[in-house]
Amino acid sequence: MLMIGNEAEYLFIEMMDRGLQPDVVTFNVIMDELCKNRKMDEATRLLDLMIQGGVRPDAFCEINIVAYGCLIDGLCKIGKLKNARELSQSLTRAGLMPNVVTYNITIHALCNDEQMDKANDLFLDMEVKGMAPNCVIFSTLMLGFIRKNETSEVIELLRSMDKRNVMPYASILSIIVDLLVKNEISLNSIPEFKRQKVSG
Repeated sequence: MLMIGNEAEYLFIEMMDRGLQPDVVTFNVIMDELCKNRKMDEATRLLDLMIQGGVRPDAFCEINIVAYGCLIDGLCKIGKLKNARELSQSLTRAGLMPNVVTYNITIHALCNDEQMDKANDLFLDMEVKGMAPNCVIFSTLMLGFIRKNETSEVIELLRSMDKRNVMPYASILSIIVDLLVKNEISLNSIPEFKRQKVSG
């Protein structure tokens, strides 16, 4: 019997050896524990086992996305951004569609690592796939560009929000006020609908 060195993984394999098919919920519980403990090699091997075992019924696609998101997040937290991006890009090959959460996890990690070109590429990829970025993603990108002193990109993101009628929340309003106070942007550069929505 294959041993991977973790009790949770051993249990998963033991169940399969006994003819018991672990469902996606069982897998997610095990995957969550491995990722929380930063045992990413074991988590990656367990994902491979799950796919090989056919534990991927269509009815559980959203749960599978949660499992992938957990693994992507864990890889980002230990600095394996390239692996995280590759895993994210492999979702479509696995028959799954990345969601806003999986995009945000990777974009956040890339922004923290000051890889703004790659973070922006993911943002554009969301648009190509018809997925609407939320305020969390917009604010994450804005803070990343501010760290790189690229305030013009912040204005472009505000305009992008304007086009999508995305309502700014407290975090984005705080970013705008901070840039105004520091004279890094002008009031006229802020899209008009922002001021209308804030005043209303």
